[in-house]
Amino acid sequence: MKNIVTSPSNDLIKKVNKLRRKKYRKEYSSFVIESKKLIEEAFLSGLEVEEVLIRSDKDFLNYPTNYTFIEEDLFNKISSLVTPDGYMAIVKMKETTLISDRILVLDKIQDPGNMGTLIRSAEAFAFNKIISISSVDFYNEKVLRSSMGSIFRLNLHEKSYDFLKGLDQYQIYIADMDGKDFRKESYPDKLCLVIGNEGRGISKEIENLADKTIKIPMQGQIESLNAGVSGSILMASMVKNI
Repeated sequence: MKNIVTSPSNDLIKKVNKLRRKKYRKEYSSFVIESKKLIEEAFLSGLEVEEVLIRSDKDFLNYPTNYTFIEEDLFNKISSLVTPDGYMAIVKMKETTLISDRILVLDKIQDPGNMGTLIRSAEAFAFNKIISISSVDFYNEKVLRSSMGSIFRLNLHEKSYDFLKGLDQYQIYIADMDGKDFRKESYPDKLCLVIGNEGRGISKEIENLADKTIKIPMQGQIESLNAGVSGSILMASMVKNI
């Protein structure tokens, strides 16, 4: 017989609710993910899954961890999804390393969809380290879902602009329409690509540190691409040396 949590004052339920906020994610070094598929990705990526919360009408997963069943209405209430599939987990943030030949810097990216797209593309094109400067939180639930598990396998760091001053061995690239056609650039082994804010572009602090400015030439009446698309195109162009 299942032991089913029914009270919103249960400590585990309280923890889930706390982890919806960045402050507590940092305090606990943990975050919440939802959906069976994303939980399986976390296990397969080697993350430490502290607890899997299962809606009482669902069954166990085939992974060794702690399981807690939650009454249906209560589970649906604490879920952030419109139509939850009945699976939720608390996952530990992994230890990260600063060693990587290709670095993606996200300069005040605010849209979770753009962030998730950039994380997926970073994995696809071997940008194994991502630096966030005043951007949307990596562990925002919409970012986690749109990254489709890539976030579990990359090295993620929150830094200030001063971080870029220490990249003496790297060429720092920024994207701007006054730059050089990205297709005509020869990229070095060690490089750092900066993607700027959706509305304001690259910060002045980074412009002053950049080694190269590149652009994506466009036809028609389009003035710009969104950050997720443009960043993905540029990362793909830089993969030729791998």
